[in-house]
Amino acid sequence: MGDRLPRRDDEHGQVAVIVALSLTVMLAFGALVVDVGLSWAARSEAQTAADAAALAGVARLPVDPAGAVATVKAYLNSNLPGLDDGSGWDLNATDADGDITCWAPPAAVPAPGRGCRSGDTAIQVTTPPLKPTYAFAGIMGRRSGEVKALAAAGPQAATPPCALCVLDPDAPRALAVTGAGGIDVSGAGVVVNSDAADAAVLSGSGGVTAPSIGVVGGVQTSSSGQFTPSPTLNVPPVADLLGGLPTPDQIRALPPRGSVVVTPSTPMISEGVYDRIVVGTSANLRMSPGIYVVTGELTLSSSGSVLGAGVTVYLTCFRYPQPCNGPGATFTQSANGRFLATPPASGPYKGLAIFADRTNTAAITLSSNSTGSFLGTIYAAAGELRLSSGGGTLRLNSLVVAGTVRITSGSETDLVYDPGQNAAISPSSSGLIK
Repeated sequence: MGDRLPRRDDEHGQVAVIVALSLTVMLAFGALVVDVGLSWAARSEAQTAADAAALAGVARLPVDPAGAVATVKAYLNSNLPGLDDGSGWDLNATDADGDITCWAPPAAVPAPGRGCRSGDTAIQVTTPPLKPTYAFAGIMGRRSGEVKALAAAGPQAATPPCALCVLDPDAPRALAVTGAGGIDVSGAGVVVNSDAADAAVLSGSGGVTAPSIGVVGGVQTSSSGQFTPSPTLNVPPVADLLGGLPTPDQIRALPPRGSVVVTPSTPMISEGVYDRIVVGTSANLRMSPGIYVVTGELTLSSSGSVLGAGVTVYLTCFRYPQPCNGPGATFTQSANGRFLATPPASGPYKGLAIFADRTNTAAITLSSNSTGSFLGTIYAAAGELRLSSGGGTLRLNSLVVAGTVRITSGSETDLVYDPGQNAAISPSSSGLIK
């Protein structure tokens, strides 16, 4: 008989070893998948809570910052019970344990700890950390981790439908141009909300030129003046673009200042509530930055000037902070008077030069016998804006929102709208921005 092959006893059990090693690797990958899934589930829950809280909180801005913060915390706890433990995590100077911060775009998001203040229009929420318990990571000495989420909500960008927005819904001659001087509008169009048959009227040789002209009602011309382009009729009325602006009393309390009749020797004045501000002939009024609430009149006499930076004038009534419900404070710049103050560069009144109480029906009058200019938004939702220019062009670097507009110029008025130099218009809605 031939020799038999030797037995290979040393290969016994190799398959079992390979199977055991394979199972170990498979179990490790399975454990990794489970733990990653737990982490993602926690992250998803945190993000959902942050998104809901930010959207709910921004709805309370800008007039109720404390309510906005309380709403954020309530929504966090509603989605993840116990996430707000009442420890004050939202007000310390770190976001390691979560944070709630408000601001007014386009300014940058402030550092943690600022909280929310009147006039803020956007809110950022960083959740306190969640600590999901892992199923298998403990084998490697790690049983839990930390997961946070961030969400921000604020006003959505909006394109203004008009640079000259005439809001009165039924006034005859809501936009009226008389005399030889008209108005040339650039940067956005003209919208007249009145549904009257004579909502927009040209009764002289002056015209209206703009990228677009929309009128809810009708137009009339009785001389050589022209609308360029021809108005589009029966357009839908435009909403109040600045309807979301807070009034001064919603921002901060201001001290009473009485009346000021300015002479060449009058020193600089400070923000506050004034009965009257009268700038005499050849006098210069210097205003420090701030909000100037006027309940009676602000008048610039011939050759008088108002100077300053970061200035907003609020025209209201003697019952302030109660609404006017009729004629209130007037603003009058006579023939050679000059309002040279510039509006704030940031904050809730960024770009806002004149703000009339929304129920103040009194007039704002800008007159010039020579070439002059004005910077910043003019907002008088129920009032009348009167523009008059004699010997030179009156240039408004402005957004104009007024109840009615009267232009009696002998020369051209230029209205140039630049969003960067004017108040931010009210968005159609707020939404997530981060």
